Amino acid sequence: RMQFFLAWVAGMPVAGYLADAWSRVDVLIAGCIGIAGTLSFFAVTQSPRWIGAMSFLLGLATSFLVVATICVVPAAIPAACPAAALNAGFIAIGLGSFTPHLVLARLERWFGLRRALLILGLGALIPAGLIFAAPALSPAESSHGFFYDPRFWLLAAMLLLYYPIESALDIWSEPFLHEIGYQDRRARMVLVGFWLAFLGARLAMWYLLGPRDEIWILWFCVLISAIVLGNLVGAYGASSGGIGFWLVGASYGPLLPGFLGLLVEFFPSNPGLAVGVVLAVAGLHDALAQP
Repeated sequence: RMQFFLAWVAGMPVAGYLADAWSRVDVLIAGCIGIAGTLSFFAVTQSPRWIGAMSFLLGLATSFLVVATICVVPAAIPAACPAAALNAGFIAIGLGSFTPHLVLARLERWFGLRRALLILGLGALIPAGLIFAAPALSPAESSHGFFYDPRFWLLAAMLLLYYPIESALDIWSEPFLHEIGYQDRRARMVLVGFWLAFLGARLAMWYLLGPRDEIWILWFCVLISAIVLGNLVGAYGASSGGIGFWLVGASYGPLLPGFLGLLVEFFPSNPGLAVGVVLAVAGLHDALAQP
């Protein structure tokens, strides 16, 4: 796991640089091929000695896929501003959080663990093939001026603070619901409501966010989430706590794609490197914030 994490953090700026100076589509295809190769290797290897090295390559391929996708989505939805386009694109990531338990268990039951991994690995090649149908994206003029722009460091600081909270949702959400009185079945229903509010807010922001109001709307979401999350610490009633929990989900949903969209909008000459550096900084939560 640490091999994957180190490669993921180190690979983000590298992927961003290549996306700007080389080709975002090619970096995206390289990420898909890397994930396909490493998962297929996991499916056929008999030696545990290679697992660490392949985990490193999997983390590197994932960083290529993440950064290139974030840079490509605004171009794929040109009618929306980058923050709105990324909220639309991140709906797929949210939906992806529902699928592993359903898909992986069935694949393993039908084909066994190794064949299931091989199927997933080969499946990663499907997006690489579809990308060839996408419009060509020429590399932008390279410039590293964003390091001197206070907006960049403000967004980096916000993501460093926000990233650990969202990534820890699976850790604190269910114990919190049990603490305020929800039993297992009702707690699961409230969790489903949380994620529906999370995704619904992203869908709404696809329509609401615009070049003139995106900062104010995102700031409003930050303010609401902070107030409600603070009040949840003292909320011991199931009704008020459940509604507040849903409201936090609705406020959280647009934040990460919205912040990344602002980076793409503020630094159009090198969005890949800006996104890659900020995600690498935010990814340090595994080494700093969680312990």
